[in-house]
Amino acid sequence: MIISQSQISFSSSHQRSERTTQSESLELYRSDAAGVVRRVSNDTSPVNGAAQVAAAHGAEMASAKTAPEARTLTAKESAVPGSGQQLTDPRLRLQALLIAMLSGREIVLFDMNDLSVNKDGQPPAGYPTEISGDIAVPGATGMRYEWNRQTEISEDSRFIAAGRVTTNDGVSFDIGLNVKMSYHNIEHERLVLTAGVQLKDPLVVNFDASAAELSSQRIAFDIDADGTNDNINLLAPGSGFLMLDRNGDGIANDGIELFGALSGNGFADLSSYDEDGNGFIDAGDTVFGELQIWIRNAQGEDEYASLAEKGIGALYLGSVETPFSLYQSGTELRGEVRATGLFIREDGSTGSLQQIDLVV
Repeated sequence: MIISQSQISFSSSHQRSERTTQSESLELYRSDAAGVVRRVSNDTSPVNGAAQVAAAHGAEMASAKTAPEARTLTAKESAVPGSGQQLTDPRLRLQALLIAMLSGREIVLFDMNDLSVNKDGQPPAGYPTEISGDIAVPGATGMRYEWNRQTEISEDSRFIAAGRVTTNDGVSFDIGLNVKMSYHNIEHERLVLTAGVQLKDPLVVNFDASAAELSSQRIAFDIDADGTNDNINLLAPGSGFLMLDRNGDGIANDGIELFGALSGNGFADLSSYDEDGNGFIDAGDTVFGELQIWIRNAQGEDEYASLAEKGIGALYLGSVETPFSLYQSGTELRGEVRATGLFIREDGSTGSLQQIDLVV
């Protein structure tokens, strides 16, 4: 082919976007002498959260110093002067908070520039000259810090060509070309730090309830599989723990046989059994027929029901955060709803599948 004449035009378009969202939360818990766990603070602000939680923790420590079992400072207590800007750095206050929680000692932030001495060689006014004993915090303390970042990148590029050409033998014809290039990717990063008193996160199937609730009854169960039984609240009627009888003995032995009790993410644990990759645990996955719902009946006896026995045909693996605190009375924390998904019954109706954090 030899082209004698041509008229060709090009056009193109390009669009690219990159979006990053980031969130963090810090939860602080305290267990009193009676073993009752209460939330001290729950803040999700990435900038001011650490400072606010540190302030709340400071208030807790101040009240703790008046308790009979706590030793106190004998020196006069007063605010420590400082430059203000450095002392309100949320990262610095978060570090101080973590050290205080783990050591049981009060952490005082101050500006090094304020460490000048007076002419008489005495420390500046406002600093204690004598401290006897430690700041004791009754009971155990726990924290949970979670950081999440999602990066989404989308790019589309398009090329269009159109024209008409004539060959040297007099043949003319139209030409056209359309090329589209596309890319889309989402990456998730998650970091969870825990210390002290903790909440454990098993998956709960609400087969006859709209949402999970916890009863006042507690049982001994080794939910973190460390060889020592923990005291956890039972689920209210209509809900049960999703379990996989790994050793085949017909009972729930410990948290290894639940989903999320060890990892903190039951939906992710369950996703590892999605053999056909359709986003559901259903009859197409081997584990579906092996899953059971662990229920404690009104007589205090354990019951185990298969998903089929409850009319459940598929468990959806997607979920979204739905934070909700479950209290027994006043501020006594039993647990928390952390995330919610759904299941589909054989008749097409749906129910909720939830990740519940249990106080242990």
